[in-house]
Amino acid sequence: MANIGTGFIRLIPKLPIREYLKVGEILNQLLTWDGMSYHVPVFVRQHETTFVTDIQLGGKYSGTGGVQDVWDEYAELLDAIWWCNFNDGGDHDIIGWITAKEDSLRRPNHGAIRSRYGFDRLEITWKPGGVQLDTADYAWEKSLDSWTLRITGSYYAGNDRCSLLMDIDPVMPTQTTATRGLESDISYWHLDEFEPSDIQDILNAYNADAARIAFYWRDRCVQLKERDHHTKWRTYHMDDWDNCVDPNWLAYTPPQPTSG
Repeated sequence: MANIGTGFIRLIPKLPIREYLKVGEILNQLLTWDGMSYHVPVFVRQHETTFVTDIQLGGKYSGTGGVQDVWDEYAELLDAIWWCNFNDGGDHDIIGWITAKEDSLRRPNHGAIRSRYGFDRLEITWKPGGVQLDTADYAWEKSLDSWTLRITGSYYAGNDRCSLLMDIDPVMPTQTTATRGLESDISYWHLDEFEPSDIQDILNAYNADAARIAFYWRDRCVQLKERDHHTKWRTYHMDDWDNCVDPNWLAYTPPQPTSG
């Protein structure tokens, strides 16, 4: 479209809380595009115990352009800022972070880090007539029109939350705001680099017979591929921090509230 960046920003405060984050003021600092979100709905949520605050917004090229300013002003109150950005002129989410010890953008030989997202279940719904394939290599749980496979893996994804063309293109709800699907001729794109590689084999083998392919994380659909009038595929990415499996993210230990 127009290099619209969707920014996902997680503010993780130090514990115990000494002073509450001024979320409204922080949001104003993040809205670097003329004080407005650029074609992405603003979404804010806050955990009731840890006060971890998530903000979604849009910017030209990047939705995370104001992160450094927020850190500079609130570093005494924050343990970390984590962020992901998807530029709709690109392919995948880029992840980064700022802590008292490290700024990911200032590491030696820094390069863009593509964020990986996890799944623990794959479900395929078949076209009318079912499927006639040898499936001995996989432990499918089979029903009349859909098969489920308990398999743990991950992929790269582009989580677009741009609000343009929502009245024209099909959309899916996410844990923040709706997303539009990306149209393609095949169900598998090699640059998404699914792990394990068995997933690529499955998608290639069942591409012709499947009507719907869904990936789940703890019973939440995080990636959905659907046939558009039984011809082209449309892929929806609905990832969030809960299924982020980037190694840097998993290695980070956030502050924990004390009991009592």
